[in-house]
Amino acid sequence: MMNSLKNSSIMLLYFIATFILSFIARTVFLNTLGVEYNGLSSLFSNILSMLSIAELGIGSAIICHLYKPVAEDNIPMIQSLMGFYKKAYYLIALIMFIGSIICLPILPYIVGENTLPINIYVVFLLYALSSVASYLFIYNRSIIVAHQKNYIITICDIGYKIVLNIVQIIILQKTKNYYLYLVIQIVCILLNNIVVTQIAYIKYPYLKDRTKNKLPAEILIDIKQKIKGLLFHKIAGFIVLGTDNILISRLCGLVTVGLYNNYYLIIGTINSVIGQVLGSVTSSIGNLIVTSKKENIFVVYKKMSFLQYVIGTIVGVCIFNVSGPFISIWIGRQYLFSNGILFVILLNNYLQNNRKVINAFKEAAGIYHEDRFIPIIESIINLIFSILFGIKFGLAGIFMGTIASTMILYIYSYPIIVYKRLFDKEIWSYYKEIITHLALYLICFSCSFFLCERLQVASLFLQLIINLGICIITCLGIYYVLFRKTMECQFYISIFSNVIKKLFVRKNIT
Repeated sequence: MMNSLKNSSIMLLYFIATFILSFIARTVFLNTLGVEYNGLSSLFSNILSMLSIAELGIGSAIICHLYKPVAEDNIPMIQSLMGFYKKAYYLIALIMFIGSIICLPILPYIVGENTLPINIYVVFLLYALSSVASYLFIYNRSIIVAHQKNYIITICDIGYKIVLNIVQIIILQKTKNYYLYLVIQIVCILLNNIVVTQIAYIKYPYLKDRTKNKLPAEILIDIKQKIKGLLFHKIAGFIVLGTDNILISRLCGLVTVGLYNNYYLIIGTINSVIGQVLGSVTSSIGNLIVTSKKENIFVVYKKMSFLQYVIGTIVGVCIFNVSGPFISIWIGRQYLFSNGILFVILLNNYLQNNRKVINAFKEAAGIYHEDRFIPIIESIINLIFSILFGIKFGLAGIFMGTIASTMILYIYSYPIIVYKRLFDKEIWSYYKEIITHLALYLICFSCSFFLCERLQVASLFLQLIINLGICIITCLGIYYVLFRKTMECQFYISIFSNVIKKLFVRKNIT
């Protein structure tokens, strides 16, 4: 529990550092290079996320097996798993690079109309090398995660972000050289992975032992089975979440990709932090699953999922009402989307965020093989509906297709394969849970929007503050009134009360 709290606290620092630096860097990027470069950057990142399917989920499959030997301090088993992990990731890096070379001939067809004075093949290869660099030495992070010390990795990532953004800003301001901007990214990724590797070697010196221990046959078979299941999840994950920029580029144009990614910088930064916080406790969940009864596991799930719903609602409602004045102040009103488009984007984001907790339990339990065909069905539905709705409704239609495909997880996969199996609870309680919180999201959304529209002032900055306050108070107020007597709400009220008491006690002492 202490490791989870420490991991989450460091993640808050990571959020603040990333949030500030990302917006400064994006502002300099837009002012220096323009929105079309921004669109190209996002598009190439999406293409490379497709190639990351080559990772096959090996990391997740191996971390599942690391929890038990780490808890038992079984060093020979840890060495065997890490040795296998290392070989796998070097092979993945090679496959990623070869795949990038193969993609070069079709780049003009994906990019579409391009007026930028750069060589898109060179730029794409630099992005590819950046992705390949991220796989080198990264396997050493898993041992730190398995020991529930994610905060160490987060601190290194904060340093990486600070150095990367500062150097890239200087390069853009002094040279406006896009190629050099990308080269620095490759160098910083490598340095960050090397630093994490050295920390892992210092904390766990047995990792440097070159003794080759073969994995037991039963573990190797289980890893292979999990990888087979994860392959389907990886492919579907890319199609559902990774093709947005490609479809936007083809159906709406590269400029629209750039406009969308200004919003996504806000949404993605917050999502990243939520994902990192949940990732920081996944190792604790893994330990809980192998040491506790189902009822105890379910209690932890209820507490985490309640927090997820509250945060997801606040995030969606705040972004909708605050992004208008924020973007107007930041880069100008010409970069704003209509309310209709933004509502669909945020509804999709809310549904994706609400998958994070149950996915964390699913991954910690190693449930991959059982629902391996569901992601394929999801991805087919997503692709068909995103294209059809995209042609009909434009940008909003692409996200409508993603929403439609996500329903198969909420209706079938999560309640039947995960919820009932892992917690031994009736699936109807899961349906009741998600319907209740979706209804509350829409209620909070409507109430906050109504109040923000009624309280209008001339100053954009003051309007931003007013809207933010209205959204947070409205969401927390509605959730408190409806859930104040529940176990999960009482748990967080107790934590909040204890923090307040300690602050007042310290103040009185001083």
